[in-house]
Amino acid sequence: MKQTLEQSLSLQLKLSPRLQQAIQLLPLATLELRLTMLNKAEENPFLEMEDDDLPHWPYFSQSNATNATHINQHHPQFETEPPERESLKAYLQWQLAVSHLTAEEHPIADMLIDALDDDGYLRTPLADIFPDTDNLVPHGAVLKKVQQFDPPGIAAQNVQHCLLLQAQALYPHLPDYNLICTLIQHHLDSLHLPAHTLAQRLNRTEASLSASLSAIQALQPRPGNLYASKHTDFLIPDAVVEKTQHGWSITLNQDLLPKLRIHPYAHASLRAATTKQAQQVLKSHLREAEWFLSCLQRRQETLQAVLRYIITQQSDFLTKKSPTLNPLSIQTIATALQVHPSTISRTVRNKLIEMPSGIISLKSLLCSSLSLPNGQAISSDAIKHLMQQFIDTEPQNHPLSDEKLAELLGKIGIQISRRTVTKYREALNIHSCHKRRKPAI
Repeated sequence: MKQTLEQSLSLQLKLSPRLQQAIQLLPLATLELRLTMLNKAEENPFLEMEDDDLPHWPYFSQSNATNATHINQHHPQFETEPPERESLKAYLQWQLAVSHLTAEEHPIADMLIDALDDDGYLRTPLADIFPDTDNLVPHGAVLKKVQQFDPPGIAAQNVQHCLLLQAQALYPHLPDYNLICTLIQHHLDSLHLPAHTLAQRLNRTEASLSASLSAIQALQPRPGNLYASKHTDFLIPDAVVEKTQHGWSITLNQDLLPKLRIHPYAHASLRAATTKQAQQVLKSHLREAEWFLSCLQRRQETLQAVLRYIITQQSDFLTKKSPTLNPLSIQTIATALQVHPSTISRTVRNKLIEMPSGIISLKSLLCSSLSLPNGQAISSDAIKHLMQQFIDTEPQNHPLSDEKLAELLGKIGIQISRRTVTKYREALNIHSCHKRRKPAI
């Protein structure tokens, strides 16, 4: 083999540590940003908090800390924090490990468990969980096995399915088992009615219904909550938005953020350095401190600008003049503000805003759009609103199928596929036409 030496020229794009830091600050929520700022102030000797922001802990003195350490050393069985409760997915994974599922079924069940939401529901269609699979029959069979796991009702598609799975697991021995299943399958929306009214509809006595209704009320509509963490998560908005006579008032939440500044003796420390090496180290710390404060300022300015643009574009929806959102994409915002789309994507991530009606996700105000034949655009939110109107007025004994919904939308100039209609319907948490059909009583 002949060895040769060749010279080539190539270009590589590498982000400097400073630029990486600027990018990393954008997606941080307020509480995460606070922790980052506190850590930075602790690491960099030239960053300090103003006197008003220094933490005060009047009930935890140094002597208390010493006493706490002494107690923990002599009583190791006591823990300073309660042990974490086993999560739902961890419990299901354990059941999977000891189940009789085959080696081929294990990875399918693992993906199904991973797709469950916090309530224990499997709201994602199998076709979306396994997009590269044409034959989903084996996957459906594995799903039925997962639905036999504890707690009962796990991996259901909706509340009705969840309650039915629980009834099948818990009540097959009851004499009113068939009536319980009938009530769940066909009369779930009527269970709020007075017992005598429901009894007349079903041609039953109130006494015969009483036990069945009590059994249904004892079921758990959110089985995942049995394994949810007991601690309370407080929502901390990143900005407060209010409607005034002069327009929208947008105020960033600065209350939790410490006020950082460059130490007043920073430059004096540089001049007092006795060696060149010490001076270089101090200069590096000072540059990092100045850059960090600059990145913070730019983050706040970017967030303010993005908020103002989004709120302005969705003003009609927020003031309830329009029932739907306007089409608004990340690319549209980026073009209007003359920044890269990735900057917008990072800015809206994890951000919450407090409106007069409550706290919402900033991301929820973005909406995809569909181009119409006349060149105009309609938001996906507007299409969902139209679908909801069609379904609200459909005959109860002959509900509209997804094909029929697509046909009705096509008649008003909105050409979308049946699969898109299905996706929008599931996003609205609306059952298929077969499950919406209510038999005549």
